[in-house]
Amino acid sequence: LSIILRRPAYMKALLRRGANPNMICTIPFNYVHPITLLVLTLMLNEGKEQPSEMFDILMDYGADPDFRGDSPYSTFQFAVSLKQTAAALRLLPVSTVPESDKYLVVCIVVVLNYIELLEPLMQAGYPVAGYPAKDDPSWSAITVAINKNKPDVLRELKRLGVDINASPRDVAAPTPIERARK
Repeated sequence: LSIILRRPAYMKALLRRGANPNMICTIPFNYVHPITLLVLTLMLNEGKEQPSEMFDILMDYGADPDFRGDSPYSTFQFAVSLKQTAAALRLLPVSTVPESDKYLVVCIVVVLNYIELLEPLMQAGYPVAGYPAKDDPSWSAITVAINKNKPDVLRELKRLGVDINASPRDVAAPTPIERARK
């Protein structure tokens, strides 16, 4: 309840008294981790508040930023899919996203036209500039942006120094530009 009401002092007092920072919340949402609930609360509040204080409190008391529960997605991936920039940027350095899911995060960012997250993802080692190793090697952030008609994403990728004519490594596949012409 302290998260929904956005009362960091109450949350801190509860945690000091032994409340579990990883306890699944059942009210008002069924089976939601506290950090996920914080992301939802910020989204419902239209992102008018900066979440860092409440995130810091939860993290200081041992909340797991990678908690998935029954969901195939982490709280970070959830924040990205909801375009919650402040939450995504706060969770990015502390989340451990498996290599196989990093390309999915980049695709979500491209499809959502979520330009402000491209550079931080690139700096964190996500495959923004290259081709994923395990997935279809002919797809990249560039090819997704072309296929989904995201010119703003293409401009940002170019600004970040991504070679929009790069070919997939070790694969006889068309370049993104050749693919777009088809």
